[in-house]
Amino acid sequence: MIGWLAPWAPVEGRVFFARETALAEAFPAGTEVTGRDFFLTQAQKRAIETASGCHLDTDLITLYEGRKQGAVVGYAYFDSRTVRTLRQTLLTVIAPSGMVRKTLMCAFHEPQEYLPTGRWFGQLHGKSDPGQVRVGRGVAAVAGATLSARSITESVRMSLAVVRVCLLESPAGS
Repeated sequence: MIGWLAPWAPVEGRVFFARETALAEAFPAGTEVTGRDFFLTQAQKRAIETASGCHLDTDLITLYEGRKQGAVVGYAYFDSRTVRTLRQTLLTVIAPSGMVRKTLMCAFHEPQEYLPTGRWFGQLHGKSDPGQVRVGRGVAAVAGATLSARSITESVRMSLAVVRVCLLESPAGS
């Protein structure tokens, strides 16, 4: 499911979802969502950067974990980055298996005409290998929105790497 709502008429950027609304959209009804802060070691930070192919400019990250009836139903990570000169924030929801379940564009401050379509976002779902989430390698290019597509795929790769390093490959998810 693609979770962004973007009218194509305005030229200015917009905020589509506040944090709490995005998290409510990210998980099934009745899911308990909690934020978990991680203070990354240098080794974890390097592992995330290597897996994602992106620079991580912080040692403190917050991951959100969704639980329903005590079982983990997924993880969510907000990633903000500059597209051209303005910011975007993407929430990527990752299944316990480590694959992308959903993406929600929470804020896109570039002109809306540079935001890829819902169909384009759909190709990100089901991906679990950050190496296959690159424009031209596992993800189709978008005419007229190349920088946006690259920025979005960077956010998804970062999300996959963060969840993998902090939770899936970490003993007891600590």
